[in-house]
Amino acid sequence: MWNGTEVLGLLNTNSFDWTQYSYTVTATGPSTIISFAGYEMPSFYVLDNVQVNAVPIPGAVWLFGPGLVGLAAIRRRFKK
Repeated sequence: MWNGTEVLGLLNTNSFDWTQYSYTVTATGPSTIISFAGYEMPSFYVLDNVQVNAVPIPGAVWLFGPGLVGLAAIRRRFKK
């Protein structure tokens, strides 16, 4: 589950070989809960190689603020 929403559900599956699942999800805040739950009798599932990667802020975002300041200065200059 990702932040309380089910991403994958496996019900009534027969035996299967190793299968890779990959998902791209976006956090909605500074911390998001990822959780795993499962139960299979008489065998079991194996969970391996869970990765969570932070995506850096693109450099263009850092130029947005100074650009807005520049536009405000130009507007102020032409208003006078």
